[in-house]
Amino acid sequence: SKAMISFEELITNENIIYLNSCFLNKLKTLEKLDLNNCKFYKIQTKNSLSELKVKLQSLNMSECRLTDINCETFSKMEFLRYLNLNSNILTTLDNNVFIGLVSLEELDLSNNQISIIEQNALSYLANLKVLNLSRNKINIIYQ
Repeated sequence: SKAMISFEELITNENIIYLNSCFLNKLKTLEKLDLNNCKFYKIQTKNSLSELKVKLQSLNMSECRLTDINCETFSKMEFLRYLNLNSNILTTLDNNVFIGLVSLEELDLSNNQISIIEQNALSYLANLKVLNLSRNKINIIYQ
């Protein structure tokens, strides 16, 4: 018989290079995913994060050496309330990059290399309460 994998928090610090959505989708009760210091470099368009069917509420991707985020990456994470992307190498927040994050309340983008924030980069974050952009190189915020 198949064993039901049931826990709310998965901590994989300094481990994962490739995320498998099939495995993660078996974790029906997963609410918190901690990928701190996992080396992804770039999150691809068709990646396992955009294919997640769990009701993730907290995602930590700090210190993952991310340089770019595709607009589809978080598009199906409608329950996510906390997203930590600090201490990466992000340089630009493109339009629609956070589309789908309708429940997001806290976004940490501190300690990146962000210099440009496109006009609609943050426009879908209607419930955002805390936005941390400290220790970046912001010089252009489009209106």
